[in-house]
Amino acid sequence: MFEVDKQIFLWINGLAGRSAVADSIIQGIANDYFVIVSFCLGLLAIWFGSTSKEMQKAVIAAVISIGLASLLVVLSNHFYFRPRPFTELPTNLLFYKPSDSSFPSNLATILMAISIPIFWTNKKIGSLFIGASIITGLARVYVGIHYPFDILGGFILALLASLAAIYILKIMKKYFDLLLRMLEKVFLA
Repeated sequence: MFEVDKQIFLWINGLAGRSAVADSIIQGIANDYFVIVSFCLGLLAIWFGSTSKEMQKAVIAAVISIGLASLLVVLSNHFYFRPRPFTELPTNLLFYKPSDSSFPSNLATILMAISIPIFWTNKKIGSLFIGASIITGLARVYVGIHYPFDILGGFILALLASLAAIYILKIMKKYFDLLLRMLEKVFLA
């Protein structure tokens, strides 16, 4: 299984270094900050730009999902450490050298934890978020800092966290409805 993961990594990462323009674009996409800030701005746009209370609840579910996904990543890292690909394989490294566990990808986990609750509520907007999450995950493999299974593992953890967040939102519906009504009174919803 890990051999397949390594072979896929070598194939994707082997594309790096062939085009300076492609490398620069993909480095920007793989950046730790650019995409996460973009996703957070997207959540703000949904929160303040939508007249749908369901979309605002999706943003709340995304925030809960981020917290749960982060907890799952911390627990995973506590029990399992996977070295980064650049420490084990010949790698075209186009990024700084992170020292934490390669599995699961923190960024892929958080991006998908945001994406799934949005997709659950609005397929069109959610598809944009999920597509950006997948592209970012592939970019992290391309630049040499994650194996493909690290990204996939992050997506699975995000799915678990998102389903739990959506369930929490459903069982506590009356409290979240009250919260939204209160926020409306002060022009925050």
